[in-house]
Amino acid sequence: SCYIRVREAVVSTQSTGSSVCPEKLSWKILEKNDEVWTLEKIGSVIQCMAGVANIRATEKEITDFLRDPRSRFSYDSTLHKTYVVSEVNDDLRIIYAHHKARHCFIGHGRDLLYFAYNRKEGDKRIIAHASCTHPKCPPNPDITRGVMYETGFIIEPLPETGLSSVVYIVKMDMKGNVPEALVRWIKRRQPKILFEIKKYFER
Repeated sequence: SCYIRVREAVVSTQSTGSSVCPEKLSWKILEKNDEVWTLEKIGSVIQCMAGVANIRATEKEITDFLRDPRSRFSYDSTLHKTYVVSEVNDDLRIIYAHHKARHCFIGHGRDLLYFAYNRKEGDKRIIAHASCTHPKCPPNPDITRGVMYETGFIIEPLPETGLSSVVYIVKMDMKGNVPEALVRWIKRRQPKILFEIKKYFER
């Protein structure tokens, strides 16, 4: 089931768990339909969410799309600015992203500095993100910098269907004073970016 695939994907990216989002905590289904399932981890002290969808595209097409940070403008309405700070090698980049709400949380924008690493594991492609530091991009005192833990995409082709299974995992601490209403909105919104990615490939 979609639920089992999310759990397996989360465990595969974090074998030992962590104090902020330990693997022993249970996943709660927030929403499910024929296109995308979204879940959150109950009891986590950070925002810990996941989503899964089948997308009509090859693993390579989805990987190439997701590896370009500018493509995020087409599926994440909170993204205000992004660029590659450093390209370490073909598989590892340091990326800056500034997120703002366009309607409900003006004044609660956050920026992130994270590495984006991609690797192949059998038939699966894993695109892993986590916060880092870089001398070219120190924190801006006027913007609260969030912390990204194990986050990213797991893409797996579904043979003879023309589809690929995409799991999106988000583990993040937004830092600072965040209204509870905004936290609830983010929990539902972030995994649903899979809807937008799916629409991009199937339009």
